[in-house]
Amino acid sequence: MELIIVFLVFGVLTGFLSSMFGFGGGFVVIPVLYLLLPKLNVPDSLVMHMAIGTSLAIMIVNSINSTISHHRKGHILWYIFFQLAPVIAVGALIGGLFSSFYCRRYS
Repeated sequence: MELIIVFLVFGVLTGFLSSMFGFGGGFVVIPVLYLLLPKLNVPDSLVMHMAIGTSLAIMIVNSINSTISHHRKGHILWYIFFQLAPVIAVGALIGGLFSSFYCRRYS
């Protein structure tokens, strides 16, 4: 029960910091999960992966929510987005491919 309260407190803190200052996931969520996941019997070899993965999942949900909100206000220039989207996708693909070479070289 006390772990649920700790998660709720840090969830509220993360939401507050994210909305007020634009940070929260990597600054609050990852360190808190890194400290608390072992108490939930998560194996040590998976703790950091789960903390980072959870932070990324939160960012996906927040990004979708923000996009919907800005779209409803008419603040997104979709014609520019659709012009840039193919280049962004290719850049992300190339970055992902090169990162695997970089990780192998420096690990």
